[in-house]
Amino acid sequence: MTADAVRLVRLHAVSRRLPAALVLLAACAAGLRGALYGHWDDYGALQLPLIFEATCAAIIGVTASSPFGDPERATGRWLPYLRLGTAVTLTGLASAALAAAGAGMPLAGGFPDIVRNVAGLTGIGLLCATVLGGPLAWTGPLAYLVAGVYGLYTDWHPPALSTPWIWPARPPHDVGGALCAAVVFAAGLAGQEPPGREEFPPIWEKWNAKDPQAQATDALRADQATLERLESMDADERERLHLKLFGMDIDTAGLARLRVSEHAVHTWDVLVALDPAATLAPDAVALLIDMLEQVAGRSAQPDGKPRRVRVSTTDPVRQFILETGEAVTLTPSDGDATPELGLSELRLPAEALIRLVYGRLDEAHTPPAETAGVELGELRQIFRGF
Repeated sequence: MTADAVRLVRLHAVSRRLPAALVLLAACAAGLRGALYGHWDDYGALQLPLIFEATCAAIIGVTASSPFGDPERATGRWLPYLRLGTAVTLTGLASAALAAAGAGMPLAGGFPDIVRNVAGLTGIGLLCATVLGGPLAWTGPLAYLVAGVYGLYTDWHPPALSTPWIWPARPPHDVGGALCAAVVFAAGLAGQEPPGREEFPPIWEKWNAKDPQAQATDALRADQATLERLESMDADERERLHLKLFGMDIDTAGLARLRVSEHAVHTWDVLVALDPAATLAPDAVALLIDMLEQVAGRSAQPDGKPRRVRVSTTDPVRQFILETGEAVTLTPSDGDATPELGLSELRLPAEALIRLVYGRLDEAHTPPAETAGVELGELRQIFRGF
């Protein structure tokens, strides 16, 4: 394995909180070992391993559920394999740790029971993360723990549950229960989705802790890796790529435009400090003007005042209808259609409209613009930036 590969694995492991997960899994194994020294009746002895198995699955679900952190973007095409490897490795380590904890002790079910239960419960955790988000991945395994405990209860108080989907209540070598657990585990591995907004602050904290030179070096490296990955994608890969980020359904082109927008706008942030007349790069403007419809709804802070404004731009020529009130929308308009009467008007360069929507059109950096029935100052208060 090359040095770069080792670095990518390390970055992925850190971004997935793998060290903390390993400590917690070891603590679970130690807890099981200590508990096995207690005196349990037959019913309690069956429940005991399941409690620790569910706890391990909850830890793995929270750890492995969010696969698209910024530190991982440099992994390019290896990201899916790292995601899969993290979940499978943690599941295997948890099973091995619990089995080791039970060595030489009266552990109900033995190793086959541990592997089946940990895998199935982990799959439930990953599926729960897909629906509820990574921080709530623990709720699935712990909720299923209740069902599993009830299934074990029916083994002692008939009629017993017969469904293999409550596999903790089945014998360790029951094929149906093992298959159901395997199906759930596979579905959980396939069902992971990008993280919610709550998972970004820790990533930003790690980035902010770097010195300026490291930030510059790592940013260029990540950008190069992103470009190479995008350029290497064939038509089928581009067609399949769909991400849910920031409340938007983004395809391959949308992801590329998102990166362009961040570079273009933040580059202007730097340039304008040195040159008050700086503008957004023209080639970026030509791409970003047609994605403002999505951005405006997220960046706006509605003031509750109803407005309908026809927005016309130059370089390139575009027309939009801006509506404000309890919500804000910026909808592309057909320039050849019969003009709607009674609308307010705003005419300005496309570059300036983009900066307005991104909260960067203060009075000191506003080019000549024409308004009728609306003031730019009102719109600045709506578009204050993210």
